[in-house]
Amino acid sequence: MLRLAGFTQLSLANNHALDRGIAGLTSTRYFVQTAGMEFFGDPIGCAPGDSVRSGRLLLIGLNET
Repeated sequence: MLRLAGFTQLSLANNHALDRGIAGLTSTRYFVQTAGMEFFGDPIGCAPGDSVRSGRLLLIGLNET
């Protein structure tokens, strides 16, 4: 649905990202990629300055680790 609405990136940086554990996060990453979208702000594998540049818009997703 999000991809059909024109979204191309999804932030995983939120306080509910691990509500369903690592398995839930892994599943979310899989479905986001399968939908042809990119994700950023991964609470497990994020790097400092995790960001996605989309045209003239810079999206930043940070997690406290």
